[in-house]
Amino acid sequence: GIQLVYNIIVQETMSKTTPTNPLYKPDENNDNSMINTNALQLGGAAAAGAAAGLILGGGIVGGAGAALGVGAVYVATTKGTGGDVARSTGDAVSKVASRAKKIDEEHHLVEKTKNATIGVVKSAKALDEKHGIPDKTKKAAADVSVAANEFDKKHHLLDKTKKAAHDTGVALKNIDDKYHVVDNTKNATIGV
Repeated sequence: GIQLVYNIIVQETMSKTTPTNPLYKPDENNDNSMINTNALQLGGAAAAGAAAGLILGGGIVGGAGAALGVGAVYVATTKGTGGDVARSTGDAVSKVASRAKKIDEEHHLVEKTKNATIGVVKSAKALDEKHGIPDKTKKAAADVSVAANEFDKKHHLLDKTKKAAHDTGVALKNIDDKYHVVDNTKNATIGV
């Protein structure tokens, strides 16, 4: 996720943020003008912004991550404190990503994690095949359902519950007919 966004932004912004790009025209008289940044700063700022957006916006609002990532890239190209912070954050994220990649290359952590996960899944599958866990779970659920039905037949629990609910409704209606609780409540809330 974030690595993909980082790679795309690094590729896309490399040419867009250099003085050789015809769109790049810094305005030395404007404090909000674009300044020269490197792709690693922008990619790191985008990744940090995207991560912050996902944390703050949650998985449901995935667009928040993208929006903050794009915003961080823009801010990183501006002069001033915001730009300095965005570039510094971009540098830090870039260094962390580079170090993580180097560690993975040395120790093969991603591959080991993947293999461990595959091993856990295979073990769970073997355990299931050996002991028939889903079948036993289904049977236990069916047994509970049968026992609940037998209990209800013997004690008429559902019928008693339905009758109690009906009697409660009738009693409440009788109270309302006698004391006009609903009308009085409506009138009281309208006057507030």
